[in-house]
Amino acid sequence: MNILGDNRKIRFLFFLDEKKKVKKMDFLNVIKNAYIVDRVLNELEQGGYIIQKKEGVTIFVTLTEKGKAMVEQIKALEQAEIGMSKGEF
Repeated sequence: MNILGDNRKIRFLFFLDEKKKVKKMDFLNVIKNAYIVDRVLNELEQGGYIIQKKEGVTIFVTLTEKGKAMVEQIKALEQAEIGMSKGEF
C-alpha cells in the first residue's frame, strides 16, 4: 500500500497521531464523506497501520506500531524537504 501518494491516508494518520484514540465518527471532521472515511480506514487497517475496535456501540481507531512508524517517516521526509527548500544540504 502506498501511503505517501495518498493525502487522505496521511491526514488520517496525522489526525490519529495527534489524538491517539479517536471515535470513527470523528473522522468526519477531517473528511465530510462517510463512504470515503470508511474506505480509507478499512484500507489503513488492511495495511496494518491502524486498529478499529468496537467498544459498546462506538468504534474507536488507534495507530499500530507500524502506523506510528509511518507517521515518523513522513515527518522526517517533511523535515528533509523543508531543509532542502532552505538550501540546507
